[in-house]
Amino acid sequence: MPFSDAEIRKSIESCPRLGSLRRINSTFQDLATADQDYTGQIAEIIRRDPSLTARLLQMVNSVFFGFTEKVNSVQDAVFYLGTKQIRQMALATPVLEDLQRFTDKAPDVDWRSFWRQSIGCAIMTRELLSYSEHSAQGDSDYVSGLIHGVGHLVALYAFTPEMHRIIRMGPSTEDEMLTLQQEIIGWDHTQIAAHYLTSHNIPPDVTHPVNHQNQPMLAGEYQAQASAVYVAKRMIGSLQPKPDLPQGEEANQTESEEPTHVGPFQIPLPATPYWEECPELRFILSSDADANAFTLTSLRYSLNQLPDMLKGYV
Repeated sequence: MPFSDAEIRKSIESCPRLGSLRRINSTFQDLATADQDYTGQIAEIIRRDPSLTARLLQMVNSVFFGFTEKVNSVQDAVFYLGTKQIRQMALATPVLEDLQRFTDKAPDVDWRSFWRQSIGCAIMTRELLSYSEHSAQGDSDYVSGLIHGVGHLVALYAFTPEMHRIIRMGPSTEDEMLTLQQEIIGWDHTQIAAHYLTSHNIPPDVTHPVNHQNQPMLAGEYQAQASAVYVAKRMIGSLQPKPDLPQGEEANQTESEEPTHVGPFQIPLPATPYWEECPELRFILSSDADANAFTLTSLRYSLNQLPDMLKGYV
C-alpha cells in the first residue's frame, strides 16, 4: 500500500538540507570565469579547501590527461585544467559532499557509479545547451544535470525499507524503477526530487528540469533545459552496458522470484530511445542541417572522452 501524499511530503521534508546549492562561493566563481592570468589567484582560493584541492589533483593526474610525471602543484593543475573545468569542479564538489550524507542508508548501492552518472549528466547537459539558442541562467543547466538523481537519494533516506525492497526486485531500466517507486512509495524519484528542492527554496530553473526530466514538454519555459537533461541521461546510459548475470543464474530464475544481485546495485539509467534519436535533441539544436552535423560530431567526441574524465572526478 503506497503512502498518502501528505505522508510522503512529511517524510521528504525531514531529510537533510542541501545547503551547498545556496552557498557556493561567489568569489571563486567570479575568478573561475576570468582569464588564465588569474591562475595564481584561483590556485590560492583552491588551497583553502582541502576537499577541492584533493579532487583537483586527482583529476589532473587521471588517465584522461596522461601526464608522464605527477602534477603536485595546485597552480600547475589549474593551468592544465583551465577555468571551465575548475568552475565545474567547484560547483560539483560541495554538492556531492552534501549528498554523501544520504548514502549511509544504502551501502549496497554502487555510489561511485552514481556520482559519475551525476557529473557526466551535468557536463553533457551544459554541452548540449551550449549548441542551443535556448540558454540557461548562470549555472542552472549544470546544477540541474548534477542533481537530476537527487530523488533516489531522498527516497532512500525517507523510505529506506521501501527502496531496499525495490532494489531487491532488480529494476534494470529507469522506467521499471519509476513504476516500482509509484507502486510501492506512491511517488517516483522525479516527484520526490521536485518537492524536496522546492521545499528548500531551490529556484524553478533547477527544480523544473529535474521534475520534468522524463517529460520535458511539461517543463514550460524550462523545456530546453529539461530536454537537455533528458538527452544527457541517455548519453550517459549509452556508455554503461548492463551487467551480465552469472552464467546459469538467469535460467534458474522463475517469474515469481525476485532477482538476486552479485556486487553493488547500480541505479539504472534510461536505455531507450538512443540519444541521437530523441526528438528532444532536435528541439535543443538549430534547424540548420549542416550545423547539426558538426554539432553531433562534437557531441560524440565529448561523450567518448567522458569516461576517462569522470575517473578523475570520482
